Amino acid sequence: MGEVKYLESMIESCFTYGGYKVGSYQFDRYIKEYINTLGEDLFWSTYNAKVLDLETNYRVEEHVHTDSEGVTYNSLIKIN
Repeated sequence: MGEVKYLESMIESCFTYGGYKVGSYQFDRYIKEYINTLGEDLFWSTYNAKVLDLETNYRVEEHVHTDSEGVTYNSLIKIN
């Protein structure tokens, strides 16, 4: 089930940068495409479970690192 893991990883990344919700640019651009590879049922069950896990058990710490080009990065921190 590699595609499920890829979807979960993409949701984590989008969550970390604020664009995981349905209708957001990041959802439409990066997450929604997994519907085609996983099918509606598996996609939505995976998406809903991962979002619940992230919203319940993690927080985002913003601007934890700035690289040499001035790009800043966020971090996903487990709280439970």
